[in-house]
Amino acid sequence: MDEEREARVWARVRGERVLPLGDCAQCAGIYRWLYKRGICRETAAGLLKQQTEQLEILRGLLALNGQPEPDWMAADPVGMTEAQAAAKGVELCRALAAAYAALAADPTFGGLFARLSAQSWSMTGDALRVYRRVKGK
Repeated sequence: MDEEREARVWARVRGERVLPLGDCAQCAGIYRWLYKRGICRETAAGLLKQQTEQLEILRGLLALNGQPEPDWMAADPVGMTEAQAAAKGVELCRALAAAYAALAADPTFGGLFARLSAQSWSMTGDALRVYRRVKGK
């Protein structure tokens, strides 16, 4: 049993756990862009705030483990309509929820990942409301 735990620790040290930093940053960029365009401002602002907080948590985990931060950017979507950006936001929220759920088995931060997964599922519902509003224009 101790050997199994040691193997998991070394896997973590080697950086085998992949955090969804890029998807998180891309999602934040989408909701910042939608907010700036006046699309469901209150909901988009809430999604942006939550996504930014998740991004900071992921960056904190990397720093705590002494891992370098990969390249990422919370950029505005390029070449997308508002509806396409809103649909991509739904897709990213759903993907983040699944990624965090897969990390929930982590012995050190599993509870945190489970909370992030639940939060991302809730955000998916908000993202669907934004998408519906954009599509209904």
